[in-house]
Amino acid sequence: MRSFLEVRKVLVLLLMIGVFATSCKTSKQTTSAGKETNLSEESKTKLMYFFVNANKEKILGNEGRAAELFAECLKIDPRNDASLYEMAQLYANRKKYAEALNFAKSASSINPKNEWYKQLLAEIYQRTNQWNEAALIYQNLTAEFPQRIDFYYQWAYALVNASKLNDALKAFDKIESIVGPDKEITLRKEQIYLKQNKVDKAAEVLENYISSNPESMDMYSLLYELYSANNMPDKALSVIDRMKAVNPNEPRIYLNLADYYRNKGDKEKSFENLQKAFTNRDLDTDIKVKIISSYIPLLQRDSSMMLQCMELCKTLAETHPDESRAQAIYGDLLTMNKDYSQAVSFYRKALDLDKDNLNVWQQYVINLSELKDFHAMDTASAEAIGLFPNESSLYLLNGIAKSQRNLPADAINILNQGVKLVVDNNQQLIQFYSNLGDCYNKTKEYSASDSSFDKALEIDPNEPFVLNNYAYYLSVRKEKLEQAEKMSKHSNELQPNQSSFLDTYGWILYQEGKYDEAKKWIEKAMENGGENSGTILEHYGDILFKLNQSDKAFEYWKKAKQSGDASGLLDQKIRDKKLYE
Repeated sequence: MRSFLEVRKVLVLLLMIGVFATSCKTSKQTTSAGKETNLSEESKTKLMYFFVNANKEKILGNEGRAAELFAECLKIDPRNDASLYEMAQLYANRKKYAEALNFAKSASSINPKNEWYKQLLAEIYQRTNQWNEAALIYQNLTAEFPQRIDFYYQWAYALVNASKLNDALKAFDKIESIVGPDKEITLRKEQIYLKQNKVDKAAEVLENYISSNPESMDMYSLLYELYSANNMPDKALSVIDRMKAVNPNEPRIYLNLADYYRNKGDKEKSFENLQKAFTNRDLDTDIKVKIISSYIPLLQRDSSMMLQCMELCKTLAETHPDESRAQAIYGDLLTMNKDYSQAVSFYRKALDLDKDNLNVWQQYVINLSELKDFHAMDTASAEAIGLFPNESSLYLLNGIAKSQRNLPADAINILNQGVKLVVDNNQQLIQFYSNLGDCYNKTKEYSASDSSFDKALEIDPNEPFVLNNYAYYLSVRKEKLEQAEKMSKHSNELQPNQSSFLDTYGWILYQEGKYDEAKKWIEKAMENGGENSGTILEHYGDILFKLNQSDKAFEYWKKAKQSGDASGLLDQKIRDKKLYE
């Protein structure tokens, strides 16, 4: 279908000649339809002026101005078919189909032999789902221009959309009588017969095409699917045998066999044939990826499916070592299986083959984070920023990496660059501000830290991790403890039984001198996974010391020391058996 915006320079020129050709001996204008209109020489000159300039504006893309000038043409000569046609195009471009239709009808009625006018009218009918009207026009065009095969196609498609399926079949038969067996027409006819529940006729049109094109493997596969979907397993299997006879190396043979055995309930043979298909490089990677994707929703329900899917991904990566997608999807599945180390290696292979895949970069960097390889995470995210300088997520990941490397000033710099790039993503903004809050706290820029957390909470006052971290930093500084207590309490309500959240609330109570209550909350923290946290164990020791249980406090300080995660004052506490704050 020709676009409404298509510039037909030759047509415009011909129209101008047809409309404006005059004789020096008469003041009568003859339109392309042969109708005579009396126009003065002055009117003809004005008409030519407006028409030429209207087309100029249209070509320049100034459609509003073009419409105004064509309207001036119609004021001079309301039956100027060329101007009516142009107005129809302009209104159609603006999707004002009612007005476009009126102009197109007028142009076509004045000059009924103009094929362009008819085409435009048919296109507008199509755009407005008036398929019967469109079909009638295209039928007439096939009669007028029997050499134009595109008119036959448009006629047939319009009939399909008009639900005149039998007429559409006749139209497609007519096309085939002109062009011979055609794959697109065969598929269209098959679809029509299936809509009519005529499975035998649908199979027949596929068989007819195959008889003329015996090496068309995709049509064999369609025929197999037709028989299989309609519970004809014997006929389906016979199609596979025919495929083998024509081309025994065709990979779709094994895809069809996998489907056949799956329908029979033989999972082992089904997977065996699927593997054979995946080892064949001739099978398009897109098909293989689609098959693997179909496994994904099933993995949570059936652990055996994970093993099969993993094997297929491995085969895909080995069979297509030069395709980035093949390596990346294996990385995705390894990530799902929490095999982050292996995933990283395949993401790296994928990136070596194609550095321009943002999603792979993101997954690669996130997996490095899971491995706590923050140096590599820093390097990789910086490299990705060089390739995608406007992608905010990469700045966030790079900032996190630098923060984890204890480079808070560098992290602040990169995070402040990235936050400016965020567009319509509040969750990402929260992550930026939260990480800025952490980093500013590390550099002891407490006002900036609090401001960053406040910005995060302005976006979402119920973000539990922001509430917890903000509250904890205030408690360590012994500032705004009442506010900190409220935030910490709320974070525990939002996400109960989080050891770090429980610890924060207990530590705030400690700073407020509520030692007995603080002890209960820290004990809850240890019961919910905090028994191996040096920070939580040290906090518990401090509380015990305040409760005059110094020996027991000493025990927990030593446990905290063994964990390797505690404050810089812990060694002094253990050495002197005394609390330092």
